Amino acid sequence: MTSSCHWNPDVAAHPALFSDAPTEEHARQVAALRAEHPVSQDPATGLWLVTRYDDIRAVLLDSDTFRPDNALLAITRLSPAAKQVLTDADFALPAMLANNSGPSHAELRRLSAQFFTAQRVEQAIPRIRTLAQSAAGRVRAALAADPDVDLVELVTAELPGQVLLHLLGLDRGEVDLSQLIDWSARSLELFWGRPDGEGQLALAASAAAFYRWIASQLDAATGAGPDLFSVVAAHRDLDGAPLSRHQATSLCYFVLIAGHQTTSQLLATALRRLIGDAEVWRRLGQATDGERFAQACVEEVLRLEPPVTTWRRVLSQPATLAGVDLPAGAELLLMLAASGTDEAAFADPYAFHPTRETKTPHLAFGYGRHFCLGAAAARTEAAITIATLARELPGLRLNADEPPHVGLLSFNAPTRIAVGVF
Repeated sequence: MTSSCHWNPDVAAHPALFSDAPTEEHARQVAALRAEHPVSQDPATGLWLVTRYDDIRAVLLDSDTFRPDNALLAITRLSPAAKQVLTDADFALPAMLANNSGPSHAELRRLSAQFFTAQRVEQAIPRIRTLAQSAAGRVRAALAADPDVDLVELVTAELPGQVLLHLLGLDRGEVDLSQLIDWSARSLELFWGRPDGEGQLALAASAAAFYRWIASQLDAATGAGPDLFSVVAAHRDLDGAPLSRHQATSLCYFVLIAGHQTTSQLLATALRRLIGDAEVWRRLGQATDGERFAQACVEEVLRLEPPVTTWRRVLSQPATLAGVDLPAGAELLLMLAASGTDEAAFADPYAFHPTRETKTPHLAFGYGRHFCLGAAAARTEAAITIATLARELPGLRLNADEPPHVGLLSFNAPTRIAVGVF
């Protein structure tokens, strides 16, 4: 099944799409959609916006009808020149994890999941605490010299990358973390942003360089080590066949990008919200159960402001959703952020209640067979980092109420969190 939806720059998209930062007006507009037109087509992208919690959950559970084949396709049509740059790098993203509706998905998921097991995350906790303490020290030292410092630069950009490399067995010094972060961010912009012609070329060149680097790491892997590249290179299916070059490279490409960017964005969003609430930040720093309270805060942030705000699906056959008849090939945009404020699923949905009691799970990490592999790792490192910063830096305050955001179709988070001290 092929996908045809691309952003049309001559038509206005729904204001909640590609927004630089979530606003109360956007929330009202999404609420109106949910109440009046829970499934409606966006004129700029051609995507059918799905806004109700129950509908989104139903779509995520039925991966045969609502397939993920279009999940990783560029929303802005790539120019011939940008395509050529990718072609020259032998760049391809075959069906692997997030975009795989086929029978190979389960095996590939098991292959990747071994790096994010509960045991592996538990074993990483001492390392996460050490990294969080170091981050707090960097912030403290920076504040001693400057009353305005950036937590994205000092904390949320690198720490998730350091944890990811540790989990993947790649923290031996061979990987340039700053380069990895840059490659990952640029890849998100290429596939989920609205770059112009020159911007596309630069982003395509970055993605090509990233892809080539991963391929070179796989070529150099001995197959004997416990790290991501060695495990993927050594993998054989039930028939004894290895992954193809495109499959192996694409699998690592996805794991490295998703494993860093989404957690980095979650942590940035959480710190902005929690530092902005003086009472919550005080409790986080003073509570004897600071990490447990931080875990509850992280869940509320995920419900209200998930790092993955939307996700795509495409129909394999005609279907009816919220009373709307959709043809085979129709492409959906699941409004994951909107699902968290659905009053039919959550009481007092717009209020931030870390101690709320609900049996309804948020959908920030998806649902069903494509549930996020790194959910436990993201939750754990976010909670530990937040609790550590609140304990070590109780006087933090925001220096700007409206920080700049990355505004992509499916990703949104602050790109700068300016803080000082009281």
